[in-house]
Order: sequence, then C-alpha cells, then structure tokens
Amino acid sequence: MVIMDDKRTQSGRLSRYSCSTCRHQKKKCDRRQPQCSLCQRYDRVCVYKNTRNSSVPGTSPKSVNGAPSITTAKGQPDKNGFPAVYFTDSALFWRSVGSLPDANLPISPDLMSLVEDVATVREFTEAFFRYNYPWAPFICRRNFLERILNPLGERRCENVLLIAAIKLITTEPDADATSATYCSLKRALLEVELSGSLAFRTLQALVLVAIYELGQAIYPSAYLTVGYCARYGIALGIDRTIDSFCSSKPDGSEEERRTWWTIILLDRYLNVGCPERALLIKEPSNTSVLPMDDKLWEMGYPPPNPPLVISSPPTEAMGRFCLTVQAAYLLGKVLRYTGPEASDHRILEHEVQILDSTIAALTKVTLQEGAKRGIEVCCPTTICHSARLILNQEIAWINRHKSPVETNAVMEVQETTAADMLILSHHILRTGLSGNDDISPFCHDAFYRSAIVYSQILQKSESEDAKNAIHDIKQSLRVNSHRWKAAATYLQLLDARDVTGIF
Repeated sequence: MVIMDDKRTQSGRLSRYSCSTCRHQKKKCDRRQPQCSLCQRYDRVCVYKNTRNSSVPGTSPKSVNGAPSITTAKGQPDKNGFPAVYFTDSALFWRSVGSLPDANLPISPDLMSLVEDVATVREFTEAFFRYNYPWAPFICRRNFLERILNPLGERRCENVLLIAAIKLITTEPDADATSATYCSLKRALLEVELSGSLAFRTLQALVLVAIYELGQAIYPSAYLTVGYCARYGIALGIDRTIDSFCSSKPDGSEEERRTWWTIILLDRYLNVGCPERALLIKEPSNTSVLPMDDKLWEMGYPPPNPPLVISSPPTEAMGRFCLTVQAAYLLGKVLRYTGPEASDHRILEHEVQILDSTIAALTKVTLQEGAKRGIEVCCPTTICHSARLILNQEIAWINRHKSPVETNAVMEVQETTAADMLILSHHILRTGLSGNDDISPFCHDAFYRSAIVYSQILQKSESEDAKNAIHDIKQSLRVNSHRWKAAATYLQLLDARDVTGIF
C-alpha cells in the first residue's frame, strides 16, 4: 500500500489522487483515510496513483538520459533488467531462463556522432583491415562487413561501439592521446555496462580500447581495461573456447577463440615490465586450441580437424596469429618463472634451459614466416625477443657467481637477440614506416631491452658499434612514436637510465 497526502481542490473534489481499485469498479472512494472505507470493508489493497507529478514515490520517473527508471517502494533504484541469477546461480539460470536478454540499447547522440559519416567510416575500417588487422585478427572481416557495416542491417548499440573503437585505434593521436573520441567511447562503454548488457561485440570494442591504451601508454587505464576484458570474456564464457573444439558453429567459436587469445596476449604483454605482478588469466594447457590459419579463416574455410593445440610444434603453415599466440604463451611461462611464484631457481634450472630453447625455435619459425610474407618487423618475433631477453636477464642474475663461461653464454644470447632487433630498427629507419601493419605496439619492449643490452656493452668496452646501435634503436622508437606514444615513453626510460647509470 502506498499512502498519499489528501489534497482537494477548492470545490472539495479529489484533485489528482484516487483509489485505482475503486475507480476501476466505479465505486465512490472515501479519500480522507489512509485506506478508503470500501477497500477496508472488502479487505482489498488500496493503491493511489499520481497522474501528474512523476516525482512522487511509487511512480516511474524518467532517468537523466530519457530511459525509464524503475523504483521500489522505498525509492531505491531497481535492477537494470539483467537477470542476476546468471551470476548468483548459474545452474538455475540455464535450466530456467536459458539465455541472456537481447538488450538493444538506445544509441546516444555522443556515440552516434563518432560514426555517422558513412564515407569516413568506410575509410577508417579499410585502414583497420589493412594495417591493424594483420597483427590483431580477432574480428571476422566477412561478418563485420555483412552484418555490422551493412546499411541494410539493424543498427545495434554494440555494433556502433565496435565501429567507434575501430575508428579510435586507426586514428593517429594528437599531442594528447586522451582525445574526444577516446573519452566519448569510454563514457559510452560505461553507460552500456550500467544498462546491464553483456554482448560479444561490446567485448571486442573493449579489446580494441585496451590495445589503444597500451599503445598510447595510457596508464593505469590500460591495465584496468585488460582486467575488465578478462572478466567480461569469462562472463560470456568465451574463455572455454580454447579448451574444447566446437564444430557446430565454426565461424562464431573461431572468432570468440581469437578474441580470448588476444586478451591473453594483452595480459602477458602488460606484465613484461613488472614480472612480480600476478597474471590475470591462468596458463593455458598443452591441449588448448590454437587459432586456425588467418588466410583460411578469411576465406571461410572450416577449422582443421583435429585442431592445432599448444603442444603442436610450430610451423610456417600455422599462420601469423597462431605463432603470435604461441609467443604469448611462452612469454607467460617466462613471466611465471621470473615472478614471485618461482622461489627455488635451482629446481627450475633445467626447465629454464628447455624454455629458452623452445623460444629460440619459435623465433626461428617466426623469422621464416615473416620473410616468406615480406614482413620485416613481425609481431610474434618481437614478442619472442622480449621473452628471451627477460628470461636470460634472470639467468644472468642467477649465474652471477658462477664461472665466466656460463655468464658469457647468457650474454651471447642477449647480444644475438639485440642484434636481431637492431636489424629491425634499420628497416624502420630505412623505410620510414611507423604505422604500417608490421609495426604493432607489442614491439616496443624488445627495442627497449635491446638498447639496454647495448648500453651494458658500452659501459664495459666503450664500443663505437654499441653506441651507434643505441642511437639507431632510439631513432626507430622516435619514428614509431608518431603512431604509438608508448615508444616515446620507452625513449624517456632510456634517457633516465643514461642519466642514472642504471643498466
């Protein structure tokens, strides 16, 4: 029962309140008591409705953005329509509800302004699939063109979010990476979260935003967004797509699988500078399913049966993204070895040697794959170089009191890896490329660590070659900083090491 104040007009009639029960039965309503006499007599619920003032408790006022806001009797906001049972009792959810609600949310004018120019949308989507897609192919090009970009299709909020995220990642940033597009997209993602929507396309938009924040060195947002992606993906259940092979919907499961592997890659790469920080996503198993070949996927071929798994030996035929995933997997193993979980290095010494050999073998395959496709700065190669430099830095620390032979062997591995990155630096300087598909934001750490290796050589020998190598690597980072501001951040770190002498 909701109690209203008794307000009458000058004529003595009820102004705007009346008992809806009595009105429905066309009975005279005594409005001078909290519950009218007829309802008391027949033991009915007496309900009064305000037909003019929507701010009175018990009504449904409009929210700030125009969407209806349901309130309880105590005036507290009700749930947003998402079934809480999905998280509180999953067994009950799947046996009763069975599926998440299809919440086609209204598109805000702020979000719509990012993608309303058709010619511009076509331009930056073509740029995405030409330059960014090759090193992050987790969006199915065919599905995107036919179902999302198609003007005949339904315009849904999650699809508009994905298009806006593509625009963000393909736009070269100004002096401030937190542009109006970036801020508008972040606000829109928050509004979608508050609305109680869980959609796969929204997750893909979040992944693109995380890559943008990583590449533009927007911290701590990059770290937090990757954590959000991990939780979002687990909530949707796509984390299970790498654990089992689903042939019933090859297109969908392959795209979901690739999206989850991209989140794993982001989680691993974000921790290269801080190995003691715990990884968010558990280590995949040896039977985890790898992505299929990129070209075959684009052409609509079904995944191979049986599928490729983590324990499969790497080959050039696997495809570029599959090799990138394997590199991310090995990087995760390196981070676990160098992190706080590895307390007794003597027990793990044999495993470390095997891990180093495995990374070296994968590096060789990625270099062959890059040369075959004419790719100089190959994303899986630079991730392998980062992993090997981190691992051998740890080995050098463990062997610091051992014989010079063992120490020199580790230093030789580091110098060889740094020399490979120097070759890639020369390619960037020779071509002047900073935004093509070869250059991803996952290469900066390897450039940075290679410059540190040459700085250590310079400290010991005053080598002119080492000095030139440092200069060239810094120059390549400077060129790449026009596209990814994280490169400029690594330049600042190198300058700080030069001043402090910390190498």
